[in-house]
Amino acid sequence: MANQIVHVPNGAAALDYFFNDKRRPDQHDKTVILLDLNLPEIDGFEILRRLKADEHTKNIPVIVLTTTDNPKDIDECYALGCNVYMTKPVGYEAFADAIRKLGLMLNVVKVPHNQG
Repeated sequence: MANQIVHVPNGAAALDYFFNDKRRPDQHDKTVILLDLNLPEIDGFEILRRLKADEHTKNIPVIVLTTTDNPKDIDECYALGCNVYMTKPVGYEAFADAIRKLGLMLNVVKVPHNQG
């Protein structure tokens, strides 16, 4: 199957995507999550907390990609189990460069398979 990007509009939709009873746990074996902390309805901290607390989703790599560089937020994300924390650059060119670098990193980094 080809790589696929799934975009969800808010935190509630993200939780529904990962914890919908109809979805099999093995459907997330090759998943990598790009998570913004500033989501409507349910924030990224709560999503990260729930993902890492659940047996079926705890091994999914989570890359926090957000606008804040507050050290308290960074520390909390790593304490909750995020794998990488990136601050979104403001300008388009800097953002595009950061995404290119993220793509290169994802090509060489080995991620765990879910233990389901």
